[in-house]
Amino acid sequence: MFDFSRLVVEYLEARRAEKYKPRQIGIYYASELGSECLRQSYFRYTIEKPLESFTLGVFAIGDLLHDWFEKAIKEVLGKQGHKVEVEKEVPPYKCDIFEIHGRADLYVDECFVADIKTVSPNTFKYQLPKQPHIAQINFYMHQLRAEKGIIIYLDKYALRIRHYEVSFDPDLFDQSISQIRRLHDYLIEKKIPSRCESYPDKYPCTYCNYREECEEADA
Repeated sequence: MFDFSRLVVEYLEARRAEKYKPRQIGIYYASELGSECLRQSYFRYTIEKPLESFTLGVFAIGDLLHDWFEKAIKEVLGKQGHKVEVEKEVPPYKCDIFEIHGRADLYVDECFVADIKTVSPNTFKYQLPKQPHIAQINFYMHQLRAEKGIIIYLDKYALRIRHYEVSFDPDLFDQSISQIRRLHDYLIEKKIPSRCESYPDKYPCTYCNYREECEEADA
């Protein structure tokens, strides 16, 4: 008999390898904004590490739901006469030493931008909206000059939906740029940032792919 679990893992690993682009110091992404652990961001740029099979599966389910939702919303709003762009490339933020790039999930009528997040039932029920997601949509609003920002959360097990409207916050934007500047400085100096306060038993430490390296850095 076939080992279907292994076959699926091999497929997911191959798909990830096809899409994988090595991270480059000086080129950062909106998904890093508001990160609760600068050390985790640092390791993403300095250590190439494959994802565990469990994590690959979680991401795959999230991607399937995410893509389906994008397609459904584009179809429905399009029939209502709205202009809908999906996976909209955001004009990058550029300064003298680094850039920040991003891609918004939905850009509607060139006036509001939405970002889609798939989450577990517990997260959906108790822990929304998340600060990194607010920082990310805030960045998109600034770069696209959007009037409104919306974070859409999908419960990946029951397809429950919640959305949160976000007003642009210039102070948060400045904080986001400062955060990336600090990350860039750590990377240039090859200095590992301090571990976050949630260590060792809270998010984002609980499912971090760099726990071993984190513990070794403070040994």
